[in-house]
Amino acid sequence: MYCIAIDNNLFGKIKHLDLIPVGLGNDNFSKEWIRDNSGENISYKNKFFGEYTFHYWLWKNFMKELPNNKWVGFCGYRRFWSKNKKINQKKFDLKDNILNEIPKEWEKYDVILGDEIKLDSIKWIKIIKYGKLALLNNPKAIFKNGRNIKFHFDMFHGNGILEKAINLLNKTDKDNFRKFINNQNSYNQGKCLFVNQKKLWKIITGLYLNG
Repeated sequence: MYCIAIDNNLFGKIKHLDLIPVGLGNDNFSKEWIRDNSGENISYKNKFFGEYTFHYWLWKNFMKELPNNKWVGFCGYRRFWSKNKKINQKKFDLKDNILNEIPKEWEKYDVILGDEIKLDSIKWIKIIKYGKLALLNNPKAIFKNGRNIKFHFDMFHGNGILEKAINLLNKTDKDNFRKFINNQNSYNQGKCLFVNQKKLWKIITGLYLNG
């Protein structure tokens, strides 16, 4: 299990949890850290892409070292590593409460995703605050069943940015992906992805890093 950080001072805490420390960006990390700026890398893009520069490094430089029947996981939110949904803050010990082995119930699955989020649950206060232009470009979103992935992305990440990315794809992928974001009204939360097969992980990771 990899723990990504941008501060060399966190090394002791990460090792205490029996995690593998990964240093991102330009900070002066000690030699004990895995770095995203070695081998084939896009570390110079870290300030734009965050933890994805390490995902790229792992994909390009460490793929051959990964056994076929082992889990590889990415998760941008620490709460998904907790063993328990309810935590007693007064008696909380991080090491005792985070996942340190793959749960047995995962054995019958190939992929674990974060919970599904329905886009029809977006509150009007957020649409008024962030999505006025997105709503203008997609008037159907005034109704709950008209709020799709494209509307959600435009509202929170900038109007037209997703469309620019789609235009970089080949025609078949471009048409299929555009159809998907205009018709899908939910997504799985948390940048959370755990994959049990190296080949499958390579395909999924390559898709979301390249397209």
